[in-house]
Amino acid sequence: MGRRVAGRVRTKGSWRARRRRSRLALLGIVAASALVVVGLAAWALVPRLTQAAAANCATTQTYTLLADSTTLPAVNDALGRVSPSACAKFTVDVADQPAIAAKVAAGTQAPDLWLADTSARVSAVSAAPKPEIAVPSVASSPAVVAQAKGAKAPATWSDVLAAPGVLLGDPLSSASAATALAGAVAEGQSGASDPKALAGSLGRLAQTAAQKPSGTQSDSALLDSAERSDSMAVVTESSWIDYASSRPSTKLAASPPASGSALADYPIAVTSPDQARRAGAADAAKALAAALTDSTGRAALAARGLRGPGSSVPDGAAGFVGAVRALAPSADALTRATKMWALQAVPFRSLVVMDVSGSMGLDAGGKTRMQLTQEAALKGAALFPDTAQLGMWAFSVGLGGPGQDYQELDPIRRMDAVTDGRTQRERIQGDIGSLGGLVGGGTGLYDTALAAFRTVKANYDPRAVNSVILFTDGSNEKPNSMTLDQLLAAFAREKDPAKPVIFVTIGITADADEPVLKQIAAATGGSSYVAKDPADISKVFSEALLARTQ
Repeated sequence: MGRRVAGRVRTKGSWRARRRRSRLALLGIVAASALVVVGLAAWALVPRLTQAAAANCATTQTYTLLADSTTLPAVNDALGRVSPSACAKFTVDVADQPAIAAKVAAGTQAPDLWLADTSARVSAVSAAPKPEIAVPSVASSPAVVAQAKGAKAPATWSDVLAAPGVLLGDPLSSASAATALAGAVAEGQSGASDPKALAGSLGRLAQTAAQKPSGTQSDSALLDSAERSDSMAVVTESSWIDYASSRPSTKLAASPPASGSALADYPIAVTSPDQARRAGAADAAKALAAALTDSTGRAALAARGLRGPGSSVPDGAAGFVGAVRALAPSADALTRATKMWALQAVPFRSLVVMDVSGSMGLDAGGKTRMQLTQEAALKGAALFPDTAQLGMWAFSVGLGGPGQDYQELDPIRRMDAVTDGRTQRERIQGDIGSLGGLVGGGTGLYDTALAAFRTVKANYDPRAVNSVILFTDGSNEKPNSMTLDQLLAAFAREKDPAKPVIFVTIGITADADEPVLKQIAAATGGSSYVAKDPADISKVFSEALLARTQ
């Protein structure tokens, strides 16, 4: 007889049921594993709440922190390594840097802590109480220039900003542009470049940036534009590493100028609107910074294309541009340059009024006053972006016919507007070239100034700085014209605080009536300049244009 072994008898149906259960169990394991993998990947990008072990803490405070998407993964990685002795929890959320700055400025919506991309951004925020930097830097990233492979690196940041077609963001919102501006300011302070050359570039760049949608000024958008063109793009090294790692066939290469680069320095600022929380928040920031800058934290930062504090390249990290000489401007100089950018970003609308009286034909050292003025005006016209609005008059007594001392050469239009087959820029250049043929007669200053004021005010553009730029080498010579007092009274009577029109007056040589020009400018809230040496006309014109909004 055969031997029977006790056990369960497996019927056909029960075997199928078991197989279904086995398959379901296997699918459950696979699904659970997938969720774990996805969860771990997503964990680095999701805002987190971490709780310090509070074994020795009488109380544990929770502090809110805002960071951007570049630093968030490293912050989340560091939270678990914050010392328990900090007696702190952190609630971390993500936003772009301009949005964080707006929350801090709003006050009531401000977080306790802000991991900013630059110290300059923190300093620019007006809030009560004022943001205080608790940790000067937890990471850094230099600005670099991305251009076609094989192209020679620029010598200075001033050269970069003066380059035709350079692709640059807005320093008021972009870390890369702010860092490039800081580099140029530092060069000017050290004597490596001419600060006046930088000032000349800022107006053009600010006007151009102000007209572009913000989405076209991100580092990734600038790199895409550079890829499609021959232009150079200014970006942070971290943005370049991210871009290049996903585009191995890119035609671009990146490097800083030969002079070096300023650094986006990633400070942690205390921004709590509650004064009582600020001391504790500062201590918590330092505890978090210690975790961000330990060996594990530095590796996490390097994975996001960020250097540690300072300019050293992380060991074994790929994609970094190498050693960079750090440039550091003074805080005051950088603040002035940033304010200049903000002023110049306001759209420009002006009527240029040129004196063509007989004295403009006088010799001024080998060239006439008019010839020197024409040269200065042509250089000045090149400073205006296509978005600027410009028109031109010439004036001398009776030039426009009986009782009219001005002649309109072109009304105010955008510089890229096309009229009769020519752009306004081309027309203005032609107008400047024609001035020599109009020289003659006396200086009809007062009547012309009032007519110019009224013309600009009548077609006021509320989005722009509306101004009159007036050149003259003399004083009012028109018989029976209004007096200076009558002109100033007319300004006072007709000016509208809701529609301000300012005068920028430029005197040519010491013959210009400097006290009168100053009074005309002051009456409208404008500014006055005199080029006593004819050779200085071009320089004075540039300075006047830069100051037009102040």
